[in-house]
Amino acid sequence: MQPVTQRLSRTPPQRPARTAFSLIELMIVITIIAILMSLLLVGVQAARTAARVASVTVEFKNIEKSIADFKAKFGAEPPSGIILFEAIAGWTGTAPTAAAVNRSRALIRQIWPDFDFTIARDINGDGDVTDTITLNGSESLVFFLGGVNSTNVVDRTGTTIGTAGAPITTWAPLGFSTNPANPFARGGARLGPYHDFNIGRLTNRDGATDAEGFPEYLDPLPGQTNPILFASSYGGKGYRDADVQLTAQATYDAYATLPTGFAYCYRRYATSDYPASPALPFPATVAKFTAAQAFNPKSCQLISPGVDGEYGWGGVLNTGMELVEPRPERSFERDNITNFKGGTLN
Repeated sequence: MQPVTQRLSRTPPQRPARTAFSLIELMIVITIIAILMSLLLVGVQAARTAARVASVTVEFKNIEKSIADFKAKFGAEPPSGIILFEAIAGWTGTAPTAAAVNRSRALIRQIWPDFDFTIARDINGDGDVTDTITLNGSESLVFFLGGVNSTNVVDRTGTTIGTAGAPITTWAPLGFSTNPANPFARGGARLGPYHDFNIGRLTNRDGATDAEGFPEYLDPLPGQTNPILFASSYGGKGYRDADVQLTAQATYDAYATLPTGFAYCYRRYATSDYPASPALPFPATVAKFTAAQAFNPKSCQLISPGVDGEYGWGGVLNTGMELVEPRPERSFERDNITNFKGGTLN
């Protein structure tokens, strides 16, 4: 009898266990991680920018409330352009012009009906009564909401009226005296201040050229160097472009170089007025521009230069409060933040 041959089953050879990614797999993983990180960084940056813009809009709301508190007390909003005289003769003189003197007297009378123009007063606290003080935009906003300063204004180096842009650290708002004939006096019972200014964001933008040394106010954006622009509608009577003017003001389309500063309050234009080509002048005439309705026609305009710190030229926006004009010289304004838009213009 033949022995039965048993067939032994063979186990198939096993592949050695993998201990690492292949080069191609590793590159794919790295690429996916890089894409996810880029998307995350974009999202984080967008959220950070949105938070910064929101901080400015909150600041504007607080300033608007302070303006309303000032108006409730004095019956008028703070002017955004005025001339103050320390010497008695200034209030009865004709410098810089008779119209400017009369306008400033009228503004003071509107706020302080019993103001005594026959008193010589040291408004800026520099130890003399000879200064002619011109306040525009942010300077005027800080003065009327903050009041007179407690000491003479000095910059961070300790030098009176020092380098342009140096933060003013010793300026402390005192509000105004309750004496209706001399509200700029120091000491005694006080009214205000009407806004809680962050002292670290007060700056002297004009530096040595600002002989009076009145500060302006920066928005909370990191690294900001240019102050908030403030323009009053004077109770709906109309905006004065001169109050916010930061460059030589010319006919709207007359300039040929990039703007060096803000020149016009914001107004709206009709879609039919928009130019078919950037080469066409817009608006067609200065009269057409000045007749256009301003945004916030009954209150005020507050304008931040935005993250880039540049104001642009100012002027017209469409009815949706957007800057759609294609001219490159106005691109500086796209990140401007305003109190009437509640965010950036674009």
